[in-house]
Amino acid sequence: MGPNGTGKSTLAKAIAGHPDYTITGGKVLLDGQSVLAMEPDERARAGLFLAFQYPSDVPGVTIANFVRAALQARLGESDLDATSYYKKLYEKMDLLKIDRKFTSRAVNDGFSGGEKKRCEILQMAMLEPKFALMTKPTPASISMPCALSPTASTSSEPGSWASF
Repeated sequence: MGPNGTGKSTLAKAIAGHPDYTITGGKVLLDGQSVLAMEPDERARAGLFLAFQYPSDVPGVTIANFVRAALQARLGESDLDATSYYKKLYEKMDLLKIDRKFTSRAVNDGFSGGEKKRCEILQMAMLEPKFALMTKPTPASISMPCALSPTASTSSEPGSWASF
């Protein structure tokens, strides 16, 4: 956390590999491996997740289909078993106290700020990143560490997250 204008979003975007930013010094390690030479999608597949401050609307694409496509890309699998996928999705939604009707809505289309954050946290919970970057605080009603990993408590543990 920090005051507005101190570079929180810039840092997160640079770590995630946004093309507008170049890291000129230092290291960014994930599991002891530098991510700096990786493309953004490679960083994501390696386990890095960036929650956006202002996520884009994706009219016409349901949350269920969007998350499934993201999970397939993360895992490198061309097809996920629908039964297993929805079982896991609904378990995560129950943990986050998200109504199941939410998955039939288009991604962020007409969402309130809180709904957009819930959508991103659901994505994060399903993708199970090794490290997640969030530039805005999470609503108090969402227990993020338990949604990712009941034991996550430090940035060195799998399923950990940073909010700044």
